[in-house]
Amino acid sequence: MMKNAAATALAVALAFPAVAGNVDGKYKPGKGFSFESADGSAKINLGGRIQARYTYEEFDSDRGSVSSPVEDEGTFTAERVRFHAKGHIFDNWHYKFQADFGKGTSENLKDASLTYKHGSQFAVTMGQFKVGFDHQQRTSSGKQMFVDRSNSARKLGISRDIGVMIHGSAADKRFQWNLGVYNGEGEDRSNPNDGYMAAGRIAFHPNGDYGHSEHDLERTDDHLWLISLGAALNSDRIGTFSSFDTHTDMTSWVFSVGYKHAGFNVQGEYYSRDNDVDCVNCGADSTSAMTIADTSFDSEAWYLQLGYVFAQDWALSGRYGIYDPNTSNLTDSYRWDEETEAMIGVSKYFQGVGHSLKFDADVSFLEEEFVNSNTSGTFKDSYDDTRVRLQLQIVF
Repeated sequence: MMKNAAATALAVALAFPAVAGNVDGKYKPGKGFSFESADGSAKINLGGRIQARYTYEEFDSDRGSVSSPVEDEGTFTAERVRFHAKGHIFDNWHYKFQADFGKGTSENLKDASLTYKHGSQFAVTMGQFKVGFDHQQRTSSGKQMFVDRSNSARKLGISRDIGVMIHGSAADKRFQWNLGVYNGEGEDRSNPNDGYMAAGRIAFHPNGDYGHSEHDLERTDDHLWLISLGAALNSDRIGTFSSFDTHTDMTSWVFSVGYKHAGFNVQGEYYSRDNDVDCVNCGADSTSAMTIADTSFDSEAWYLQLGYVFAQDWALSGRYGIYDPNTSNLTDSYRWDEETEAMIGVSKYFQGVGHSLKFDADVSFLEEEFVNSNTSGTFKDSYDDTRVRLQLQIVF
C-alpha cells in the first residue's frame, strides 16, 4: 500500500510541470528543479539525494564464543536514496513529500506535511515531519560533519513523528521556537492507545541564524552561536524496550550548543531521559520480561564534535560521545551499560557545491561495556570494536 502511494505521489509531482501550463523552470545544483507559476503564487521543487556507503566493522575477539565467533563484516549499501517534492500554493500554503528508497526498500515514507505560514513569525505544520527537539536530528543526514549522526543523537534524540506543530522565529531568526503534539510512536506508525507526545524547543542565535549545516563551509566572518533547550513528554509509548507488551512514559531533555567562525565549527549536545516502564502482559515464566516490569531508570548521553574546513574543499573532524542507557544498571540481564564513540573523519567537497557533492570517510573506535549475570554473580567486561565508513553523496 505505502509503496504504491509513494510511487503515485512521486508520479504526480513529476507530472506537475508538464500539465501546469505557463510555468518558469530552473535548476540549481544541490537545490533540484524548480517550477513556478507566472504570477508566483504556486511553486514546486523536485530533487533528491543518493548516499552510496561502504562499512567495515572489526569486532572484538571476545564477542561470541570460541565455537561461534562474531565475524568481521564489510558491507556496501545504498544507504539513502531519497526523492522529494515540496513547494507552495496560494503563497501561504506549503507542502512537502519525501520518500526513501534506500537499503533496498521502497516503503519508507519520510515526510508528508502541510504548513500554513504567516510570514517568518508564525506557522502551523501538520502531518509527518521532524519533531523540534535536538539540533542534530533536525539537521539533514545530507549535511552532517561525519558520514552519519552521533550515536547519542540516534539513541536519545527524536527524529520524525506524526502530529501538529506551531513554530516561528523573531528578530531575524535570532530567536526560534516550536511546540507540538505527536503520536509519540515514531515515523509512519499509528498511535495504539490514548497517549501522546508533547515536544518543544527554544533556540537562541545571538549573532544571526546558526543554520542546519555542519562544517562551516561558508567560512563565515561572523561569530555564529547556537544555544537551545528542548523537552519532550511521551505518555505511554508501546513496546519500547522489548518484544513484550511494555508501556513507557518518557520525559526527555536536551541542551545544545554550537559555534561557527572562519571555517571552524564546534557543536555538542547533552541528553537526559527518565523512563517509567510497565510490562503489562509479562508471564511469570519470562525472566527477561519480569526484569523490566514496573521499573524506572534514567538514560543519558552526550557528544562533542569539532571540524575545520581548509583549502576550501577539504575538512577534518573529530567526535567523542558517550551513551548510557541505564545510569543505575538496574537491568543487568539486558546488558545495558555505557557505549563510547571516538571518531576522526575527513571530507572532500567537489565542484564548489558543498554538501551536495562530497566524499566522507571516518574511523570509529567503539567501546561497549558488557554486563552479564551468572551463578557467581554479576560481572562486567568491555568490547572494543573498530568501524570504517566511506560514503559518496550527491544531492540533485
